[in-house]
Amino acid sequence: MVQISNYIYCKDDILQLDMPTKLFPNPYYDYPYMIIDDFFSENNIKELNRLLRIDDDIEEAKVRKLTRINSIDKKLDKSIRKTKIHKIPSKFDELYQKQFIFFQKRIEDFFKMALTTSTSVQILEYTKGSFYKAHSDDSNMLLKDDKLVGFKPVAEQRKITTVLFLSDDYEGGELIFNYLYNEDKEVVKIRGKKGQMVVFLSNPIFTHEVKEVKTGNRFTLVQWHDAVLN
Repeated sequence: MVQISNYIYCKDDILQLDMPTKLFPNPYYDYPYMIIDDFFSENNIKELNRLLRIDDDIEEAKVRKLTRINSIDKKLDKSIRKTKIHKIPSKFDELYQKQFIFFQKRIEDFFKMALTTSTSVQILEYTKGSFYKAHSDDSNMLLKDDKLVGFKPVAEQRKITTVLFLSDDYEGGELIFNYLYNEDKEVVKIRGKKGQMVVFLSNPIFTHEVKEVKTGNRFTLVQWHDAVLN
């Protein structure tokens, strides 16, 4: 294990693999990811949840795959990902953008990066039986004889990932960082509270998954951001 922050370790064999970037936050931080509490107010969270639970304008989320001719394709694969995508209501899109600008400087200072462009916002819904297997936000895993041998970039413009939890009245659905461990050598597991945002680098070191939801509705608002080093 390699210590990458005061309380978090990474598998050393992962760090030896070929990957597009191995950026880390400051190693003297307590944790290599950032948590922002109360991104949205309780009332805003409650109203957004109400709208999402009656919304039927949804689509099934797809996964990015690298084809044999090295092009990127998006395909529906429910063995890897079972997730629904909602469009964010315009009122809350405007509110989110305003709030994000308010917190942007803190995010940039934490990662010592300047954000440049960001993707459109997605609201993801995980219902009973929904999950997302281990993946990196900027790369595909490369396997040889079912063994992980490296990572191939599929979304190099993704440098920072933000996940805003909109609900917490569900069981299961934990956010797992597959290659990160705490001081007790337990894999890092986060169950965000509603209104709480988790911010982390999009590279393979922060490969993650969403465990299967057992009951309830897990809503998160996700976005990816390009950035340059300060």
